[in-house]
Amino acid sequence: MNTSLWQGKSEITYRLAIAKNASFDISIIGAGFSGLWSAYHLKQLQPTLKIAIFEKEYVGFGASG
Repeated sequence: MNTSLWQGKSEITYRLAIAKNASFDISIIGAGFSGLWSAYHLKQLQPTLKIAIFEKEYVGFGASG
């Protein structure tokens, strides 16, 4: 078995580009474990924060995947 069970046969969903005038309180680069957990914990501490997570590939890509 060489395929991760969580990836299985699901297809990757791509998102549209963000509007040029979009603004965020915090931008996190990378949607690996560190980026996702950082966003999660920040939101727990301050629920009103507008947080954006930017990832070049897909969530969990690279060392996290």
